[in-house]
Amino acid sequence: TLSPPTVGYSADMVIDSAGSRQAVRISRDGAKSRMTVAGPQGPQVIIRRNDKNAAYMLMPAQRIAIRVPLSGMGRSLSQLTGKDTVATAVGRERVNGVETTKYQIRSPNPDGGVTEGFAWLTRENIVMRFVGTSEKNGRRIAVRIELANLRIGPQDPGKFEVPPGIRVVSPGAQGLPAK
Repeated sequence: TLSPPTVGYSADMVIDSAGSRQAVRISRDGAKSRMTVAGPQGPQVIIRRNDKNAAYMLMPAQRIAIRVPLSGMGRSLSQLTGKDTVATAVGRERVNGVETTKYQIRSPNPDGGVTEGFAWLTRENIVMRFVGTSEKNGRRIAVRIELANLRIGPQDPGKFEVPPGIRVVSPGAQGLPAK
């Protein structure tokens, strides 16, 4: 069993999945995370608050945040280090200048599928790289995630809050698609 990260951190993250590539800026501290993705209408921000069982999809250009339950957000990188993950250490490697332990992992997904492959973790349990597959709706999808420019340390608590002046709405609110 692997444990969640023991420190706050920020990094640049690249996600390759289902034939697409996304560049993301991630910040994490305890049960809180923030991911910023460049989009055609400006940056989109996802704030996950495991401590509140909620996530917020911020659209700063529209001045709104959509509040959704965590169950609607899919799997997060931190779930690879969850209590149900089975991991076997298979070696040590440097990933983007950071010393890591490489693990073969198998982790159940919330929808009944499984994620499996290799994960490279720092001594603070930060997943620096994951290469494997994840099963969703009976389909296996190849996934590669890698962090670079890792900065370990406490994060500004304001990063994990909806900024003042942003209206929080729920899916299905006027003008928004229902989930």
